[in-house]
Amino acid sequence: MTQRSSNSNPTSSTSTVATNTTTTTTTAVAVPSMVAAGAPAAKAAAAPSRSPLLGLPGLIGLAGAVLAACGGKVPETRFYQLAVPSAASAAARDQGGAQGRDPGREDAGDLVLVLEPLSVDDAYQDERIVYRTSPYRLDYYQYHHWSAAPGTLIADYLEQALERSGRFRAVVRESSDAAPAVLSGRVIALEEVDESPTKWLGKVTIELTLKDAQSGAVLWTDQLAETEPLPAQTPEGLARALSAAMDRIAKRAIPEIAERTQQAAAQGAPPERGRAGAARAALRERR
Repeated sequence: MTQRSSNSNPTSSTSTVATNTTTTTTTAVAVPSMVAAGAPAAKAAAAPSRSPLLGLPGLIGLAGAVLAACGGKVPETRFYQLAVPSAASAAARDQGGAQGRDPGREDAGDLVLVLEPLSVDDAYQDERIVYRTSPYRLDYYQYHHWSAAPGTLIADYLEQALERSGRFRAVVRESSDAAPAVLSGRVIALEEVDESPTKWLGKVTIELTLKDAQSGAVLWTDQLAETEPLPAQTPEGLARALSAAMDRIAKRAIPEIAERTQQAAAQGAPPERGRAGAARAALRERR
């Protein structure tokens, strides 16, 4: 992932030359090399080394100690976010779009949806970016953080994806009488998975649940998971990979969410509400 720097420890050697009358002692001291300022920030001290030549934990702590001894700076903390979804996802609009829409239903673009805060599994309840080198262990980047907590990060992404899909008039974070359904969920995984020295994946797993705003009945629920290869083994490469993975999750989930929200709106609408109500009123007049 990020390169690590190391330097040799100071060493000394002593040799003694004896003659009949005098003894001369010479001492040679190797001067430690300085770590270049501005070297790429590394993972936490407990993180395993990425270098095939340096395979022991603690190397980062050694480098940090040398930096401090040489008057170097602590690496600057960097922050990352997921890319904003592309406007009006074609996949979300094509599925259940104008061709497949029931004319008796309220337009999807008139819908209001409540998006609740997402819970997060404990291991990921940290702004530090998570990476794995095995299924049994996870570590954190010490100087590379998400711009917000993972629950907020994913919820913000979903809010923008839902709004830009063209299927909703508004996506709100607080309870609203205009909203027929409420979307909630949790973040199960948001991480980098290092499968081999040359294969790195971004992995995101979330669970979403849509409920009727009035009755609380579950309208739809699903667990969605995606992985995406990293273009480069860097935290920025991970952010790019996870953005692509989240885009696919949004394209899968939005049509389902919109369809079930439409159904909830139709079932809970007053008799004379919208085009469906007008159609029923016209039918009564003919009778």
